[in-house]
Amino acid sequence: MTTGTNSVVAQAATQADVFSYDNIALIGTFSGPSGNVAVVRMTDGHIQQLAVGDQTIYGQVTQITEQQVLFTANGQLSGIQMPN
Repeated sequence: MTTGTNSVVAQAATQADVFSYDNIALIGTFSGPSGNVAVVRMTDGHIQQLAVGDQTIYGQVTQITEQQVLFTANGQLSGIQMPN
């Protein structure tokens, strides 16, 4: 996991209209005492920390890597990625 903020993410965080407000956005990931954690901005603007096993309206968090978070809902896999 990263220890600092990715330079692309840091730059995007200070620019308007980089993250879509229609979708959740992956802000960053880090290694916590209980495993990997993702920081996401939900569609309502709230910032939330997610861990593997957490249940969201998008499904259950099944994997967190440095670059993405994967969800499983109704047998379908979906995910969000760090912005380019």
